[in-house]
Amino acid sequence: MQYVMLDGHILLGKSLLIECAGNIGLGKSALAQLLEKHGAKAWYERPEAIPLLHKFYDDMPKYALPLQCALLQMRSQHVKQAKQHLGIAVIDRSRYEEFLIFCNVLHHLGHLSTTDYEQFELQCRLTLASLPKPDLVVHVTGTSELAWNGVMARQRVLELKSKYAVTQEYLSLLHERYTTFEQRLTTFYRGRCPANR
Repeated sequence: MQYVMLDGHILLGKSLLIECAGNIGLGKSALAQLLEKHGAKAWYERPEAIPLLHKFYDDMPKYALPLQCALLQMRSQHVKQAKQHLGIAVIDRSRYEEFLIFCNVLHHLGHLSTTDYEQFELQCRLTLASLPKPDLVVHVTGTSELAWNGVMARQRVLELKSKYAVTQEYLSLLHERYTTFEQRLTTFYRGRCPANR
């Protein structure tokens, strides 16, 4: 039987769904890879498999809403596939961050209108209500400087060389939202959400 150790407790189960949350560049995929080395099956957000991501980084205002809708759909598929897995399944970005973090920042920056923001919230609530809940959401935390170092270390052309490249300011805005992520998450999910500090 597979297990995960959490805060000194062992979580056992035939099926266990873990979702990782945290700022860009903080190591969510590295955490998923670590769990994968110990027998978990992992689902990753692969930038090369998301055509709208390239368009988004070239024109955030035009593609903010279409990208968030596409990512919500992709995460829904990951959740459905992961829940079918017998054993420990890990997804390297949680389904909750599209609305609670990214749409919030895009709305703040003026790339997402209030109408689109409210419409996406409704779509999120309907979609998330239809999905099985995760057994655990792990919040990977760190400073915006640490996130920037992670982005610089991996050197993804998409993140660094596009018209709307990832900047330290953008990571700081995301970081501000992540400081209250665990509290705001309770509107969607009331399970365990330990922070990996």
